[in-house]
Amino acid sequence: GMVLKKHVDPYAVQRIKNELELFLLDIMRPAERYEVQKMNAVTDYMMRNIYKSLTVREICLDLGFSASSLKRLVQQTCGQSPLAYFTDLKIAQAEWLILHSSMNMTQIAEQLGFSSVHYFSRVFKKIEGVSPTEYKNKVNKSKKLTRKKLC
Repeated sequence: GMVLKKHVDPYAVQRIKNELELFLLDIMRPAERYEVQKMNAVTDYMMRNIYKSLTVREICLDLGFSASSLKRLVQQTCGQSPLAYFTDLKIAQAEWLILHSSMNMTQIAEQLGFSSVHYFSRVFKKIEGVSPTEYKNKVNKSKKLTRKKLC
């Protein structure tokens, strides 16, 4: 039965509603929120170290996780192992670099910590179904087709 005064900022009301909802979620599901925060920390760490070849041991030491808790967290959240998740992040970064940088495949492989351009290409093809060069050509071709359709 409460009615807001006319001069109340709707943004402030929404902000209060959001804060209340977060508070209630903390009370009802604190473990879930904590898991999300831990997974965010893992993802942030991996992105900061995307140019390295990380091991589970290194990740655990730097983030203060046990190997079993890290594996369980990433498996439950992403459905894969920590290193497979890290590889997926690297390939996503590689896709971005292929499309938005002037680096060649060797430079991209080196920047992302792959031991060789051949290994990088093999991993990329395993995940994406095409080699990095085929990916670049395919995207560039679809851009040209899209541009032609728009003209």
